[in-house]
This record gives sequence, C-alpha cells and structure tokens, in this order.
Amino acid sequence: MGGRCRGYRRGMADEPRNAASDLARTIVHLLNDRDHVLSGGPSGTSAPGFTLVDHRRLGLAPSEDVDHFPADIEAYESLTGRWPNFVVREVLAVRGDRLVLYRMAVEFGETGEHELIVVERFDEPVERPEVSHLFAVEDVDAAIAELERLHEAIEDGGES
Repeated sequence: MGGRCRGYRRGMADEPRNAASDLARTIVHLLNDRDHVLSGGPSGTSAPGFTLVDHRRLGLAPSEDVDHFPADIEAYESLTGRWPNFVVREVLAVRGDRLVLYRMAVEFGETGEHELIVVERFDEPVERPEVSHLFAVEDVDAAIAELERLHEAIEDGGES
C-alpha cells in the first residue's frame, strides 16, 4: 500500500481491548488493500461457515456471502472510480477474548461515508471471525444486547 496506512488507527488508551478487538482492527485495515480483497483475502481471513447478519433496516451490506464481497466492492469501485476506505472508529465494548463491539466507517471520498456498529465473534483461539452482526449507529442498544447474547452463549458452552 505504501505511505500512510489508511483505515488503521491504534486503539485509544481508554478503549476496551482484547484479542478480538486487535484482530478486528487488523482485518478492517486489510479491507483497504484492493489486491488482498480481490485475491479472495476476506474468505481466507474468515472462519469456515462465516455468517454476516445485517440488522439494519435497509440492509446495506453488499452480500451475506463473504465469497461475494470482493465482487461487490469491485462493482462499487467501477461505479465511483474509487476503492472505499474502511476504518474502525472506536471499540465500544469487549467480552472475554472472542467478542468485540465497534463503530466502523466506510468512507466513500467526496460522496460521503457510512457508519455502522459491528458485533463480531471470533473463533477459538481468536484467529478468524465466525459471525459479524451489522447494526445502524442509532441501534447501539440492540448491538449491546447481541453482544451480551453471544457472550452468554459462549459462557454456556453454545456458539449460536
């Protein structure tokens, strides 16, 4: 990528942090690398059976199938002439080592940006995401409830 690393910002000292939040920042940063994404990188960084659940009213996620993500983003690029910039703005909460809730932005240059809340559960031993839940920024309470639900499921020995 050369030069300044777009989309990567170390966590603030007062932000919650765990292995999942560190890995989430790294994975979001990798989405800014066009070659990584177009070579199938998102599939390689996700656990088998990865699930994307879009809770937003308009469901703006490109595709619930991670294998289609590169084509979805490439289609955006062909329409705008620009690869979007993905940024973790703030880690809002963590649970254990495997769960993180963060505010993310997808920046589209002059056409603006889209912010969302993401809740992710990572595999054991925190190497790849198993599920990502997307929420509108105004639905932070629902995102927190999902984080707690996932945490209880892990504590109870379930993974749903």
